[in-house]
Amino acid sequence: MTEKIIILNVLLYPNKETGEPNTRLEFMFANPDKSQKTEKFKGKPTLALYYKNATPFEKITPQILENVVEAKFKAISNLSNPLKTSSIIESIVFKDNVIDLL
Repeated sequence: MTEKIIILNVLLYPNKETGEPNTRLEFMFANPDKSQKTEKFKGKPTLALYYKNATPFEKITPQILENVVEAKFKAISNLSNPLKTSSIIESIVFKDNVIDLL
């Protein structure tokens, strides 16, 4: 599945147990249909994905941040509940360049 998104920020942090680098990628959908208007929230929600490596932090440049990119999502098993699936961004396309995040 592909969606147009805007990457807001990328955070590199150490895993508390192993010290290995992890990455948090925060984004929002660029599609205006994804806006919400409820009793307690108006606007576009931000979403965060977590990676167990530094690859997204190393590959996403400041030029990519806050620009619309096309993201390819991949379904993965949910670690806390194996019966559920989650999605993660596998790759992004920015100015005809494909950037693999896994």
